[in-house]
Amino acid sequence: MRANGYLGGYVEFDGQFVTIAHRGATRLLVGSGAKRVHVSEVTAVRIKRAGRLFNGYIRFTVPGSLGRSRPQKGYESATDENTVVYTRSHQ
Repeated sequence: MRANGYLGGYVEFDGQFVTIAHRGATRLLVGSGAKRVHVSEVTAVRIKRAGRLFNGYIRFTVPGSLGRSRPQKGYESATDENTVVYTRSHQ
């Protein structure tokens, strides 16, 4: 299963591993290509729905990543390697 995000980012799940990938412009912001994590290592998933004015995102919390107790602001989600941003049309 694959869900495409904004500017080339995507999340993919093959039944065992979650792949969080950034291509194109998002790769320039995040600084990494793809991250593959076993589903047992995912400790939390946060989803913010896209609205008419603002993009949404899906963020995975994994060991070694900084957990956030509050929803991310737009610029924070765009630069987080564990987050894929999507528009309303991707939703």
